[in-house]
Amino acid sequence: MRIFVSAAEISSDIHAAKILSSISSIVESRGQSVEWCGIGGPEVRSLPGFQVLESAENLRAMGIVEVLAKYSFFKKLIDRAASRIAEFNPDLILTFDYPDFHFRLMQKVLDEKLAPNALRVCGIPPKVWVWRSKRVEKIRTLYHGVWVIFPFEKSFYRGHSIPAIYEGNPLLEDLPLREATLSTKKPLETITVMPGSRDGELKSHLPVIPETLRLFSEKIGKPVTAQVPVPAGVDEAFLRSRLVDTDRVKYRFMPGESAQSLSETRIGLIKSGTSTLESVVLGCIPVIFYRMNPLSEWVLRVMIVWLGGYLGPVGLPNILLGVKNRKDSHFPELLGPEAKPEALSSWLARIHGDLQLREKLKLQCEETKALFQLDQYSTTAADRTAHRILDWVASPPPPVPVLSTNEKPHIALVSFLWSSINWFRRRLHGLGLLRSQESRIPSILVGNLQAGGAGKTPIVIALAEEAMLRGLKTAVISRGYGSSETNPLGDEPLEITSMVPGVFLFVDADRVKSIRKAEEQGFELLIFDDGFQNLKFKTKTTVLAVTDRSRAQVPYRDFDSEIRHADWVLGTKGVTFRDVFVGDHRKFFRIEWSWDEPTGQPVWLYCGIGDPAELVAFYRARGLQIRKIITVEDHGALSLSAVKKLMEDAAHDQCVLAMTPKDRVKFPTLEGNLKVLHRTIRNRDWIDAVFKSTL
Repeated sequence: MRIFVSAAEISSDIHAAKILSSISSIVESRGQSVEWCGIGGPEVRSLPGFQVLESAENLRAMGIVEVLAKYSFFKKLIDRAASRIAEFNPDLILTFDYPDFHFRLMQKVLDEKLAPNALRVCGIPPKVWVWRSKRVEKIRTLYHGVWVIFPFEKSFYRGHSIPAIYEGNPLLEDLPLREATLSTKKPLETITVMPGSRDGELKSHLPVIPETLRLFSEKIGKPVTAQVPVPAGVDEAFLRSRLVDTDRVKYRFMPGESAQSLSETRIGLIKSGTSTLESVVLGCIPVIFYRMNPLSEWVLRVMIVWLGGYLGPVGLPNILLGVKNRKDSHFPELLGPEAKPEALSSWLARIHGDLQLREKLKLQCEETKALFQLDQYSTTAADRTAHRILDWVASPPPPVPVLSTNEKPHIALVSFLWSSINWFRRRLHGLGLLRSQESRIPSILVGNLQAGGAGKTPIVIALAEEAMLRGLKTAVISRGYGSSETNPLGDEPLEITSMVPGVFLFVDADRVKSIRKAEEQGFELLIFDDGFQNLKFKTKTTVLAVTDRSRAQVPYRDFDSEIRHADWVLGTKGVTFRDVFVGDHRKFFRIEWSWDEPTGQPVWLYCGIGDPAELVAFYRARGLQIRKIITVEDHGALSLSAVKKLMEDAAHDQCVLAMTPKDRVKFPTLEGNLKVLHRTIRNRDWIDAVFKSTL
């Protein structure tokens, strides 16, 4: 068996070496041999016969600026690795950590059809359940499956139809879980200090440690001892030259003994990473910190705001305990400019002096440890994982259809031009050169920034249902997108009337004309389906549906700044937007969707909507098995005969044809092997707010 491995992080080197050793033992017990090559740290390189393409130590770069500085090196290494894969023709490709590097390598492997028969496994995949969730589709495209080290990740990835292996956490499995009792722990003045292993981390972290510990010593009025585990591949002499004893602070260097140090101490100054998880499992309360190059920090913060202001926790213990906002973290996190000696020492001193706080955090340590059920296995995680991977090699997981969510430059250009035109029109309107007519009837407009796929129609339906319950004579005004000779109203108007019996519908490109007709007929409430960019009329209340899709993924009709013209903003799809976009958080609601139908048999999914990738991800995350995806353009449709043929073909594949209500209304006479996917809005508080501001 031939294996190409890339463990490009020092921290994943140990994981990779253990799994590879187990694979080798299993394969050799079957009378076969193993050949391996690739990128690794000291542990992987020590495997018998391992052919080294590059040492993991040479890939130590963390932060945007640091990575850009080594761009040429990384690009050449990807080319070298791809050439080696083509020459080696492995049966198995294993990558660990370092997602951006490995994604580019795997994309090259697929694009150039290298090693077409190799099983591709992503070990320790990126934390897509925290942020940049769109990388789930990237993983689905590039790999056959993933190997994960956190228990909840297994259900997360399987929920997104990505085969996942979880057989325990090898790192935690090796820890001395019979941790020291408080009576045998060292005094509180002895703490563990772990500044990291990458060159960039050490460069950023080491300068703040001496001053932090000096201030900590002054705050508690006692000398401090810092136990410093020395990671593999880090020069102890280099650490000693930066961390020098003083009358207030003494350093004890412990090569490769992080577990021992964390077991002995009750407080730690720990850089963000896997070591923070190791710390809490061993009962050492971490003050989590991370610093980068100042320019990297600035770029990162700008990106976060551009992505929607999302800034969740970075420390693994806080993430695993379900913290959503970093300011609510159980274990303190100080990042970038926050990680200054005064702030770091204050947290260390607070934990040192507050018994009640220590006891509270100790309970959080126990809760985190309990998540892993570390005593339930009789064999090692590496052996169990190796068996599962070899099962995949023998019988690869079936391919899963994917929908691309890649960003494209031409879409970004269209978004900019379209938004610029509407920005200019709004400025003319503001100068009084364009005039708007306002309805005398209370009215609600549901619009969006992007061109389709924001989830407007379900919002219109929910508002119309509420209006009917309140006994209001209500009309929905629509432009009638998707109309045709066979369907003169359009798909969305048909969906609205089918879901809300009794609501009246005006369909006309001239919405002002529809307003006048509604006034003449005595309607009590008007709901506009779309029209945020139409400046010819004005409504009492404006509701804007926003998603986290980027301007290079879907065309946008307005810049984000135009959100200020909305009365209410509803986050309909995605995780990265925040109310920072809105300015006034009281105007923002996040829509919560639900779908409670049993999964039943697998489906072929037919969809002619604006954001099919989000639809697929939503239903996959709730257990729907999607075997095939058939997409048409938004508001478009195949012929009735073509859809009937799809139903027949799906039945032959022991599947049912599934579609959205928006698609279903286009085929009123269609019957048979068909399933309509109805998802509903679970939270209703925003509806009361909208009606209160309108009536």
